[in-house]
Amino acid sequence: MKIKLLLFLAFSFCVNYSFSAEKDSIKTNTPSTYNYSKAPSIGYNIGYLNFFGDVKLNGYKPSFGSRLGHQFYISIPLSKSFNISYNFFAGKIFGEETRSADNLNFRTSLVGQALMVEYNFYAIIKPEEDSKLSLLPFIGFGVEALVFRAKADMKNASEKKYYYWDDGSIKDMPQTSGNIDLAVNIERDNTYETELRDANLDGFGKYSQITFAMPFTFGADLKVGKNLNFRLGATYHYTFSDMLDNVSSVGSGNRKGAAGKDMFLFSSLGVSYKFGAPKKEKGVDTDEDGIADILDKCRETPKGVKVDKNGCPQVNDKDRDGDGVLDVVDKCRDTKAGDKVDKEGCSEEQKDNLVKIAQQADSIAAAKAVKDAEIKSVNDGFYFADLNKNGKVEVSEVNEFIDRLFDNDKNVTVPLMEEIIDYYFSQDDKGNDVKELDKKVEEKIAGKMDTIKTTNALPEIETKPIEIKGTLDVETKPVEAKGIQEAEKKPVEQKALEPKYYFADLNKNGKIDKEELDIFINRMNKGDKSVPIKLIDEILEKYFKQD
Repeated sequence: MKIKLLLFLAFSFCVNYSFSAEKDSIKTNTPSTYNYSKAPSIGYNIGYLNFFGDVKLNGYKPSFGSRLGHQFYISIPLSKSFNISYNFFAGKIFGEETRSADNLNFRTSLVGQALMVEYNFYAIIKPEEDSKLSLLPFIGFGVEALVFRAKADMKNASEKKYYYWDDGSIKDMPQTSGNIDLAVNIERDNTYETELRDANLDGFGKYSQITFAMPFTFGADLKVGKNLNFRLGATYHYTFSDMLDNVSSVGSGNRKGAAGKDMFLFSSLGVSYKFGAPKKEKGVDTDEDGIADILDKCRETPKGVKVDKNGCPQVNDKDRDGDGVLDVVDKCRDTKAGDKVDKEGCSEEQKDNLVKIAQQADSIAAAKAVKDAEIKSVNDGFYFADLNKNGKVEVSEVNEFIDRLFDNDKNVTVPLMEEIIDYYFSQDDKGNDVKELDKKVEEKIAGKMDTIKTTNALPEIETKPIEIKGTLDVETKPVEAKGIQEAEKKPVEQKALEPKYYFADLNKNGKIDKEELDIFINRMNKGDKSVPIKLIDEILEKYFKQD
């Protein structure tokens, strides 16, 4: 009972640990593998049987005499750590013991079928997936139906019964004073001819020769390649019968045994073959999204995209241009309705524009590179804003941070954006001769704006839905800023500013100032619905184009 209790406690611990470990490991980037697939394995074990019962071998317990046993099985994985198997078992057990003037011997043949569950410590050990050799211990238990048949060697070939005398000899007569001169020595032929149940030596009659048993197994599997395993193990069979040796605790005289059931141990060495072993290495994560390919239903997810448990982009993102590609992976977010797009959300026309934009960017970068040697280093506090590392903050870089602000980048706040814009306009004071170069760049960009649109540009908006007549009713208090005087209340010619931008010229000086731009950005960030992102985009474009 102590052995069974210990095995049960150990197995319970492994079950609890395995389920928790496997639940966590399925989310990791580098899950290990151990020749695991849903395909079954077949195996064969051969080994020795040792008997634990009433009839011992030469007075020793357990019996050190052994007989061969054979086991065939089919195993199916329930998970990486658990297998269920069907086992067919056959073998023989035996015992020899001299009790006073009697001798007890038996040979019992066994045939059994068992259903077993095994745990292989995969979740604890986690063998290396690339290793050609892997060793995993295992434990298991099950239920077994066992058929047995006990025989004894009680007569020789001449049908003469064996009588065991005190001097150790075997005679053809019982040991009595009258038989001393008449008895003849005979030898055992070791042929087990007597059916012990039929002999009915204890008056038990035709007792059942079918019993149930509980097999407990332990050992280790050695993986050799993808399909082949070698197994070294031992299975302890606890039966529910005390008649495997035909001696029990209810017998009489020399045939009375100890209390308890009969048991036997099968120590074996075997080999198994796994069908359909996986050809592809498990644990590979092609798109590096944190979900192994074996579980990943979307194996080409772009880097940085949040995925669900199936490895697919999370569906809580928007598709603002309605092209069927989520914004999180859409490289062209202004696709026209009805245009066919590729997996990156770009139509043929947009892909052509991307090429033109790249060419334009290259030419602009080349023009700016001419002045690089003359440009002083950017202030250390704004080194992060110098994206192309040419020693200054340029218009394109200011626009990049504005786009990131509109895309809700948590690292770009309104105060930070204001500091970058202030630094951009203060660069001349620091001796950086960038104004003339930036003007040329702006002229080049302005000449292309009508034909080339950037991939992340928002579509043009109609001014009609805004319905702004004249000027916006804007409080004058937010306009107040240090160093800015209130504009004179007198008519100002607005020839330099198109009528569609009159509303943004709050001080009526004929252009859009930085302070006015800041007011509209602040209103947008405070949730003013009359100032959408698209409107800010237009104001910014005009702001950087004006003289």
